[in-house]
Amino acid sequence: MSLWFEKSCIALTPERLIEVRLSRGLRPQLTVQSDLGITPDDSSPWAMALDTLRTHRKQQGTQKRIQYAILLSGKFVRFQVIPWQGALIKHAERIAYAKHCFREAYGAASHAWDVSLSEAGYGKAVLAAAVDREFLEGIRICFKDAPLVSIKPWLTAAYSRFCSTWHRAATPHYFCGVEGQELHVIRTTKGEPSGVYRQSIRSSWQQALQATRLQATQPGETRSTVSVFGVSVASASRNADELLRVLTLDRRWKNPSDKNLFTEMATVGL
Repeated sequence: MSLWFEKSCIALTPERLIEVRLSRGLRPQLTVQSDLGITPDDSSPWAMALDTLRTHRKQQGTQKRIQYAILLSGKFVRFQVIPWQGALIKHAERIAYAKHCFREAYGAASHAWDVSLSEAGYGKAVLAAAVDREFLEGIRICFKDAPLVSIKPWLTAAYSRFCSTWHRAATPHYFCGVEGQELHVIRTTKGEPSGVYRQSIRSSWQQALQATRLQATQPGETRSTVSVFGVSVASASRNADELLRVLTLDRRWKNPSDKNLFTEMATVGL
């Protein structure tokens, strides 16, 4: 994003629209914060979120000097780990293979989805995300008169931001994001994703994580590392400073007084 533009990050979940906007310059300051409630529609996971975004943008009017980035709730996204295929050189080929993997897992419903891939080194598996095409097109229409820099799942964006922290770890690593009553977990092995999981939270995210680790653990594995970022835009507090750091993926931010809202790296045993 350019220093000459204000920067706005909008997070969309089934229950909330959150926007934080930063001023221009080398030392940006928080200038706008919006937090709008959404009543989910049982017939569509994203219809009311898109409607709320459309109304929010109309109220803002034309914004030529603001660059927007959209972060999507994991509830709008299906994830898969796509293994490395050495014969697939071009990006379009790798996208086509990822779409094939989603078709194998989800059937004909996947034809309505757009697929994106996380960045990865040569020879490594990638994390693929699938989002309803109509939803994405609706978001783009909302920003036809303003610069839209990116639309990404929050979990994918956070994983890409922090994966260098543990890419050389000798033990498996679990990267976690908590969203409402769901835990999203990406398991990495030797620096590449090896599994992605979604677990319902019944009592605490810690217990849900333990259940996920028991499910994902390979024979002979006795220890692993765990990191928790944010929790999520859906359940983060309404404090502007906390929202700003969750939404902008600020790796420097820590708040040890609240175990749900900080980046934590710990080695844990089964």
